Amino acid sequence: MATSGVSGLLGSNTVQSDTSSTTTSASAKAFDMNSFLTMFMTQLKYQDPTNPAQSSELASQLAQFSSVEKLTDVASTLKNIQSYSAATNNAEMASLVGKNVTGQMSTVDVKTDSVSTLDYQLDSATSGVTVAIKDSTGNTVYTESRGNQAAGSYKISWDGKDSTGAKVSAGAYTVEVQGGDSDGNTQTITTTKTGLASSLVLDDANPYYILSDGTKLNAAGVVGVATASTTSSASTTGTTSSTSSTGSTTTSTSATDTTAASDASTDASSVSSAINSVTSKLSSLSSLSSLLGVI
Repeated sequence: MATSGVSGLLGSNTVQSDTSSTTTSASAKAFDMNSFLTMFMTQLKYQDPTNPAQSSELASQLAQFSSVEKLTDVASTLKNIQSYSAATNNAEMASLVGKNVTGQMSTVDVKTDSVSTLDYQLDSATSGVTVAIKDSTGNTVYTESRGNQAAGSYKISWDGKDSTGAKVSAGAYTVEVQGGDSDGNTQTITTTKTGLASSLVLDDANPYYILSDGTKLNAAGVVGVATASTTSSASTTGTTSSTSSTGSTTTSTSATDTTAASDASTDASSVSSAINSVTSKLSSLSSLSSLLGVI
C-alpha cells in the first residue's frame, strides 16, 4: 500500500475528541507525539519499494512536527507568564485604592443634579484656549473661549447647559480643549480626572478604578497619585458655564508637619513607581496576548 506522507494518513484517520475534554495537556501532547511516530513508521513500512520516500521529505516531516511541538511549548509557557503577570498587576493596581489618583479622561458625566469635572495642565503659556463639549453624536453643544492662559493647572466645571442655556440630557459628553503653542499652531490639550480611588474593578480587558464620585477611571491611564490625607490643588482656573467665564489662579497646600510631609512624599514616590510598573506590564500583557493569538 502506497502513501503520500503523514498528511495523507492524517487525512484518512480521524480522532474522536468529544470524550477527551478532561484529558490533561501533558497527556494530549504525549498522544500527539505517539500518533505522529506511529503514522511515520507506518508510512515507512507501507511505502512503495519502487518509489520510496526521499530522505529530504522524511526530514521535512520530522522538522515540521518538531516546530509545532516547540510552538505548543512556547504557547503554554507564555500563558503561564501571562497569568503570573496578571496576578502581579492586580496586586499593584489594588495598592492604589484609598489614594487620590489622576488619570487621563476626556468625558464628563451629566446627571440629574450634578456634572463631573475635569482638569488640564499647561506646561507653557498658551493662546486662544477653547473648551468644546460634544454629545454622543459628535455635535458641539457648548463652547467656551478662555483666551490666553499662563502655564499651570486649570479646572473645567460645566453647568450642564448648552449654548442657549437649556439643560442637556443626562449622559456622557466629550470635552475637547485646544490652544495655540508658541509657534501659533493649534494643539489639543490632554484633560485629566483626579479623585479618590474607592475601589478597583478587575475587568480582563480594561481594569478600572471607581472614584468616590462614581466616575470610572481607566487603570492604564493613571498618570499621578497622592495620599488621601494630602490636599494638593495646584490651581483652579476658569469655571465653564454658559452664563459666565472667569479666570483666576489659586494655589493651596495642606501639610501637618515636616514628618508627615516627608512620609507622604515617600509614599507618593513608591506608588508612582507602582503606576509605571503597572502601565509597563499592561503593555507587556497586550503584546503577549497578540503573540498567543498568532500561535
